[in-house]
Amino acid sequence: MIRTKVLVVGVGSRMRGDDMAGPFTIDLLKEKLGSGEVPDGFELELIDADVMPENFTKPMRESGADLILFIDAVDMGLEPGALRIVPRELIDATIPCSHNLPMSYVMGYVNEKVERVELLGVQIRTAGLFEDVTKEVREGCSRLAETIMSGKVLDIAVYSKDEKGSDDKATNYCW
Repeated sequence: MIRTKVLVVGVGSRMRGDDMAGPFTIDLLKEKLGSGEVPDGFELELIDADVMPENFTKPMRESGADLILFIDAVDMGLEPGALRIVPRELIDATIPCSHNLPMSYVMGYVNEKVERVELLGVQIRTAGLFEDVTKEVREGCSRLAETIMSGKVLDIAVYSKDEKGSDDKATNYCW
């Protein structure tokens, strides 16, 4: 059997409510792997990048992964906990951000060495300082972890601005 190597990178602050979506999903995946659940057909590696994924670009680029999945909290104007693959061209590279470098830059840099790089957005409800992750986002992260373990993560719908009938501005995933 040919195996695909998948690297999942959780991005976000554990101190800002739903911004914890990426690291929280990494925690769920670690639990599953620790309990002996092994994804069928692929090798899974995990990185909790906190709010600075740019600090992990060297191991990402040298990982030998066929696919890198960034998981981050995103404000897409959807129901809290909704999951979408967010196209890189919809990520605004100019807005102030909790990350030192915009995700679109990090993704582009990593994509020079890794064939496929995707951002999996989890719709937030709140990202207030010292808040806990909301029930809806916990449930969304749980669905996302299950979907990753099933190998069907790329079946998640791709985000489109038409979903909320908004303008063509890039998605704001920072606060």
